[in-house]
Order: sequence, then structure tokens, then C-alpha cells
Amino acid sequence: MAKLTDKRRAFVEYYPISWNATDAARKAGFAHPNVQGPRLLKNPVIQEAIQKRMKELAMDADEVLLRLGQQARASISDFIEPIGEHQFFLNMDKVKEKGHLIKKIRYTASGPEIELHDPQAALVHIGKHFALFTDRVKVENWRDEVIELIREGKVDSDDVIEELGSELAQELFESAGIPISSS
Repeated sequence: MAKLTDKRRAFVEYYPISWNATDAARKAGFAHPNVQGPRLLKNPVIQEAIQKRMKELAMDADEVLLRLGQQARASISDFIEPIGEHQFFLNMDKVKEKGHLIKKIRYTASGPEIELHDPQAALVHIGKHFALFTDRVKVENWRDEVIELIREGKVDSDDVIEELGSELAQELFESAGIPISSS
């Protein structure tokens, strides 16, 4: 692959952030971003560089499961430290390190409020991935149902023949131990 100029390399970095060629060209420092951005996207070298960058940025299945596992295990105690018996402070080093586990931080009069991603939702996603929650479907054998109806006298041979044909009706009546009677 041809070597990219600093501006083109910056364009390749900015483009996947907004998916807007003009915006990426402006942030990369091009003089006429509305013209140069779309033109850059047509350049095969730029296209290849963007594809390569996308592969680097993409999350594989293992990383998705890792992140979900981290969300399921996360605790507020990962981010706060006590300063006395009833007071805590927000450890900003921990926030920087594990910020992807935090859904929202809000500052109130009584201090920071931290909301983590829902651990139950993360567990459900993991469980679905591993098919831990398979729906149990009761499979009923329609043949057994028809045979039971024949034995109980709730259907007659003409009805079964009309619905299923004479060959299948004969087989079902034999299985029920009842001779076919024609009306």
C-alpha cells in the first residue's frame, strides 16, 4: 500500500468516527473539505486504508463476550474509595481505566452519582449466546392424538378418510386397534 500523507492518514482516522467525508476532511485540515472529502473516498489507496482501519477497530465475538462479562461483574465499589465512615470519593483513575463499564456519571449536590450498565441485561446476552435459555417446546405427535380420538370414538372413519386419505386412515385405525367401518 502506498504511503499516506499526514492529512490523508488523519482523514482515514476521522472518517469512521462520523462516516462523513466532508467532516473528516475538515478535521484532517484540508482546505476545501466539501470537495476533497468525497474525492478522497473515491481514491483506491484511501479506500484500502479505511478498510484496514475498520478491521482494526472492529470488535470480534470474543471481545464482545469479554465486555459483556465485565459489565455483568462490574460494581460501584470498582470506582469509589472511602474517606471516612460514611463518605466516598470517585476515583478518576479507575474511571479512566474502566470507564466503558459506566453508563452515566452525574454530579449532584450530594456528590457524583454513577450508573453502571445493567448487569442483568449483560447476563441475558451472554446466556443467549451460549443458548442457556432455550425455549422448551412441547412437541405433540398428531398421529398419537388422532389414534387416541379414534379409540375414544370421537372421530369416525369417514372423517379421517376425508381429512387424511384412505391409506393413512387405514394405518391410523389399525394402530388404534379398531377396524375401519364404512358408513
